[in-house]
Amino acid sequence: KAAWWAWLQQVREGDARVLMLGGHDATFSADCSLDSDDSEPLIYKQKPEVVMRPLTVRACVAGVIIGAAIAAMNVSFGLKAGWTQGGSVLAAITGIAFFTALRPRLMVAFTPEEATITQTVASAAGTMTSAAGLVSAIPALKMLNKDDKSYIELTVWALAVAYLGIFFAVPLRRRLVLKEKLRFPSGTATAVTIKSVYANSASAMSRARVMLWWFLGSGAWTLLIYFVPVLERPPLLPAIHLGVVAEFGWGILFDPLLFGGGMLSGSRVGFSVMLGGVVAWGIVAPLVRHAGWAPEDVMRFDKGARGWILWPGVALMTTDAITNLLISVNWISLAREIVACLRSANRKIRRLSSG
Repeated sequence: KAAWWAWLQQVREGDARVLMLGGHDATFSADCSLDSDDSEPLIYKQKPEVVMRPLTVRACVAGVIIGAAIAAMNVSFGLKAGWTQGGSVLAAITGIAFFTALRPRLMVAFTPEEATITQTVASAAGTMTSAAGLVSAIPALKMLNKDDKSYIELTVWALAVAYLGIFFAVPLRRRLVLKEKLRFPSGTATAVTIKSVYANSASAMSRARVMLWWFLGSGAWTLLIYFVPVLERPPLLPAIHLGVVAEFGWGILFDPLLFGGGMLSGSRVGFSVMLGGVVAWGIVAPLVRHAGWAPEDVMRFDKGARGWILWPGVALMTTDAITNLLISVNWISLAREIVACLRSANRKIRRLSSG
């Protein structure tokens, strides 16, 4: 999002810069009113002396509504795939398309700054499914002691986790964004998407229509496999005399949720996941089964091959994450900041003790 805010600052500083939306010609006056002229295409010209306030009620409400849908999607997707999607690009396109459809009834047009707030709120709500452990720790507790947590307990827990995240947001932003200037692929992609959509407003509605058709198709298929479960995972491998391969979890799963997750994750992530699946369930699992180390059902954690695959997978993920974090941190600068903070605290303690 740092790249996006930098672009917004450039827009504010330039009098000649315009945002193409298509429709009517409009300029923001000092009181943020909208002057229209049907003779030309819509160009929202932002005067440099006008300071837009992106934190509006409509942007936040739209973000909450979209975020609730993303959070519900992430619960199902996270329990199936093991990870979640922030949904920033989805939230940005949905919010812009919604307010573009309502444009004739709006007193003030929906600005790119507001679109940023909408996708920020929506992605924050959607990410809470993983941050609050709704797809990891909470289901694990359910599997261990069969204890159902109430809605109030989960809400208080989620609020505590959210507060902890906000508490660390300021120092992490100062370190990772302002000083380290780390690249944030998802934020950069969202900024480029919002910029391109506002450069051509027709693309927002066309993308929204495409998303709507896929939404209807996915809903129809999900409803169909609910009543006919065999369509989701047809027994193709046993039909061609490969039942032994199917015992190790191989098969075809026609799940729109996983298809969409693969599209959003990209080719490199998808290929890495596929390679890990081949190594784990195509090589390791048959080997431990053949050696007699996991004689029971493949999916059992205690005496099945799944238990042998769990720990190497966790070790790979944890080691990679920690190593990337250690590489990205400027340890010399961090040590200087720690020393400066300790010296400042020492001086304050001395002043208090002397006073």
